[in-house]
Amino acid sequence: MRKLLVALALVLVASACGSTAQTGSGDGAAGPPLGGGSNNPGLSPAATSAGTGADGSGVAVGGTSGGGPTGRGTGSSGAGPSSGGGTGATSGAGGGGGAAGPGVTDDAIALGIPFCNDCAAANAALGAGGEDPGDTRRYMQAALDEVNARGGVNGRQLVPVFHEVSAADDIAASQQAACETFTADSKVLMIFFRGEIIYECAQQAGILAVGGDGTGPIFEKYPNLFAPASIRLERLYQVTVRSMVRAGWHEPTPPWPTGKIGLITWDTPDYRYAMERGYLAGLQEAGLEATDVRYIAVPAAAGSIAEASAAISNAVLAFRSQGIDHVFIGDGQAGIFAGAGLTFLFLSNAESQGYYPRYGFNSNNAPDFDSHPPAQLSGMLAIDSFDTEPDNDEGIELNPVRERCFEVMRNAGLPVGQAQTRAVAIGACEIAWFTEAVVSRAGDDTTLSSMIAAGESLGTSYRSPYSYGNRLGPGQHDGVALFRALAWDDECECVEYTSEPFEP
Repeated sequence: MRKLLVALALVLVASACGSTAQTGSGDGAAGPPLGGGSNNPGLSPAATSAGTGADGSGVAVGGTSGGGPTGRGTGSSGAGPSSGGGTGATSGAGGGGGAAGPGVTDDAIALGIPFCNDCAAANAALGAGGEDPGDTRRYMQAALDEVNARGGVNGRQLVPVFHEVSAADDIAASQQAACETFTADSKVLMIFFRGEIIYECAQQAGILAVGGDGTGPIFEKYPNLFAPASIRLERLYQVTVRSMVRAGWHEPTPPWPTGKIGLITWDTPDYRYAMERGYLAGLQEAGLEATDVRYIAVPAAAGSIAEASAAISNAVLAFRSQGIDHVFIGDGQAGIFAGAGLTFLFLSNAESQGYYPRYGFNSNNAPDFDSHPPAQLSGMLAIDSFDTEPDNDEGIELNPVRERCFEVMRNAGLPVGQAQTRAVAIGACEIAWFTEAVVSRAGDDTTLSSMIAAGESLGTSYRSPYSYGNRLGPGQHDGVALFRALAWDDECECVEYTSEPFEP
């Protein structure tokens, strides 16, 4: 079970109290073979509380977290149920100078949160429906209320400034409109939305942006950007290739005899960079080469998905005609999709054409997404960082932060029984708890430089409800640190985990 398919369900992530050592870059080790592995002793997958939600996993259209009815405006904070806990973060990383950032008053901290009312319907139209969360702002308010009921953060209440987006709108226009809401109509300390328009807008306004995916150049260009539950694309892709090669995924076998490799990704500068520095560099390192590489134009709104699907159908036909029987899909947030949209469309088109290659997947492909055609997944191997469902904890301790999040939502009378409602819940908790972790560290100095220093000081102490483990530090604003290896089991038509969490 995974995130939404078409949903501006923001893909976020985070971490808190420990080492600030970096996870590594694309040239690091690939981790254990998919048949086994052990935890890195320096990072516990059950490391402390608090997290920020998001994706990288799931076929999600859009890119927000939280939501509600219609319109936009500042939500009330109210007192909600308390489940105890907290981030365990200590204050003072920002220097304690007492300077206030935008959206901070003596008694409140404003947060910029987009929401989408029609994304559940868009998911259903793509064949990835499920339990409709309804007014998703309820989940966000419940998460903020939980923090506020414990006294807020540094004595201040967390207050949402909501901005409505639609799956039918151009994503760039939505980002620009959100920028106006969060910097002109209102002032906020942090924006939870994705895309360069938002990152640039936030940087100019002295605001911390919490987004997802991206490459090294993006994180360098926008030092105000944090993605606690994400990993930069080129590193994820290269680690994927190395893990597949170590597991023997690429070797010809009777069901997939040619060993020819095809690759497909989105057609943006970021994804082209990640393809070159990630997948193709990884193949070259292993002495392998690609038979064909395809790039697909990004759909900017739900109405453009059909055009993207047609281009993907042509790529499927080309791969099949060339005898390609091993496929990497370079997926992630793009246009209207908040994750795994390319994967979902590729598998759907491959199924309709009777094409069954062997896939090498990672978190951005949502390898356990229950709307993927099961026959397509035969032979699939993957590495996955997302820990959003109890099933993801097969053989290990349940993610305590995720379970705490679900308890908060149940106490508020909100459903968390299926993938869509759980995704919204986790995204809401990520926003509330990552805010708590960072601002607690920053203390009374909430200027941008102090907030950046506070985020970097979290190390491995912040555990996201999305992830097995996280690590943030100087030069490491993408926080995913741990993965599990898994394989598709034809007999049960389900994924089976083949390693404990490991740090690649």
